[in-house]
Amino acid sequence: MKVFNSGTVAMDVNLEKTGFFQGEGLKVMACIQNNSSRPIKLKYCFYRKHTFLAKGNRKVSTKDLLKEVGEPIPPSAEEKFTRVIPIPSDVEPSIENCSIIKVEYRLRLYLDVKYASDPEIKFPIVILPAARVPAASGFGFESTEPLAWGFEPPAEPTAPAAPAPSGMTIKNFSIEYDAINSRNTFTDGDTVNGRIVVEASKETRIQSLVFTAKGKARVKWTEYHGNHNYRVYWAEERYYDVKHILREAKRDGEALQVTVEVNNRSTRSVKPKFVLYEKKSFFAQGRRRVGTHEILKQKMESIAPGKETVTTVIPIPRELPPSILNCSILKQEYRLKVNFLEYYYIYIFI
Repeated sequence: MKVFNSGTVAMDVNLEKTGFFQGEGLKVMACIQNNSSRPIKLKYCFYRKHTFLAKGNRKVSTKDLLKEVGEPIPPSAEEKFTRVIPIPSDVEPSIENCSIIKVEYRLRLYLDVKYASDPEIKFPIVILPAARVPAASGFGFESTEPLAWGFEPPAEPTAPAAPAPSGMTIKNFSIEYDAINSRNTFTDGDTVNGRIVVEASKETRIQSLVFTAKGKARVKWTEYHGNHNYRVYWAEERYYDVKHILREAKRDGEALQVTVEVNNRSTRSVKPKFVLYEKKSFFAQGRRRVGTHEILKQKMESIAPGKETVTTVIPIPRELPPSILNCSILKQEYRLKVNFLEYYYIYIFI
């Protein structure tokens, strides 16, 4: 309950709640007591406040979104009002949990009193995303209205397809996601569902498929002081940075099963030895630099003279970086070396 007095004028205003969805009606209940000698009017103003913070500085801007004027209240009268103010459906939701950007809303009610200061009441209002409205087709959305921040929505919620390099078997590579409302917006706690589309011209072996998603906020503005002096303020905040390996040839931590057929024609027992190592190659200006590092060694039981087939399992360490085979200046490769009297090399993809 809020009460202001200006001479013989008083108002008592209440709201049912202070959190509303986009497009919802904001119900205001007011009681106005006019003991003055002039008629007065109750006015409403719903406005937005943008705040940007960077390097200890702040930039604030406000914009009136909706204004309304009530009926005149005659002198020496007391009247009660109940009014529903429609919240525009295209306003962006409130942002209150970011250290560099804030989006806030206020409802200001004030009495228009001639020849006197106007008493006013301000209510903080929280705008929540509208209830989810799936697209008619189950994917995408149709909207021609620009977003409140001044950006146009994309034609459909899909990332641009990556052009296929000449000679490659991948014809199309794109990311699609499902819209959860008509404005194609997501907020805290929402789940983004979608698809990764890979179209190949023939049967193709995919070594790995990694999905990376990043979300961040950035502010930047320029303040001018005179004709030639100015200062730029900027800041950035990261919300999330996630990475999912959707498919890979050999996952870190997976066991590598090796089967060896040994034909020992000597008069002594032999003991097979396995060495898993990495090979890094760097290319620049026609030169190459190569480095190798042994990751693990393992021995099998002795094998007597004769022919025998043995199997062993070699654990691949979880902390190994993935193989890199499609870069012209950097390669990350792995080898499994089997040692008897001779060396045998097996290519491993991590």
